Amino acid sequence: SDMFNTEVILVPSRDGKKIPVSLVYKQGLDLQKNNAVIIDAYGNSGACSDLFCNPTLWPWLVRDGIYAYAHVRGGGELGEDWINDGQFPNKMNSINDVVDVAAYFVENGYTSAEKQLVMGGSAGSFLVGMSINQRPDLFAGGLFLSGLPDIVTYRDAAFARESKSVGPIDTKDGFLSSYSISSYYQIPESKKMPAMLIVHGGTDYILNIHPAARYTAKLQHMQKGNRPILFLVDWQSGHHGSEEEMLYIYKFAFWQTGHPDFQLKN
Repeated sequence: SDMFNTEVILVPSRDGKKIPVSLVYKQGLDLQKNNAVIIDAYGNSGACSDLFCNPTLWPWLVRDGIYAYAHVRGGGELGEDWINDGQFPNKMNSINDVVDVAAYFVENGYTSAEKQLVMGGSAGSFLVGMSINQRPDLFAGGLFLSGLPDIVTYRDAAFARESKSVGPIDTKDGFLSSYSISSYYQIPESKKMPAMLIVHGGTDYILNIHPAARYTAKLQHMQKGNRPILFLVDWQSGHHGSEEEMLYIYKFAFWQTGHPDFQLKN
């Protein structure tokens, strides 16, 4: 499209690996002008996430938002070693990669902590909750979609597959790995936390709704700042969400990144 630019940049991680990040943004946008950014990521089970013409990004892009897809370790984009470096016993690398991409964007003027969000769905929600737990100072908010906040007590349809990616729960190392990336158990004490929109489909056949509800309540209880922690349930949608959910997600994103058309009115 003549309206948008796409490019891939390589972002250095803390251990020296170069993380590919696909950027989509409006033609003519100054990338060093403190823009609103959504970092999206999945990084699980060797899934490859190629960019495609996604019309749901339109509201974000035309209002000068940058969409950044971080191809973190655990995904299959760079082969088997890239997969293994982001799966048990190395799952924390996937989370660290997202944090390092977010830090790079702030340090290089793409955005600021007040205008940056992290988004992930299903197993990608590990990256949302744990990136925010690790560095709440880097984000305005998180978009936690159809997620798994507690992989320790979780026993739903995807449990067997996630045991391979996060660790077998019946071994010491597997339990500790699962616990270490379960956002529910790792919320930092006495911190001003970023905003969070936790979205779940009422008919999700893969993940039950109650862990997301518990996670929302715990975040609300532990929040020492003034950013909202909200729980959105679409009773008609399942694991892959709905168009109506996307509208709420973008409204929340614009609100929390300071877009003047989406602020609360007295």
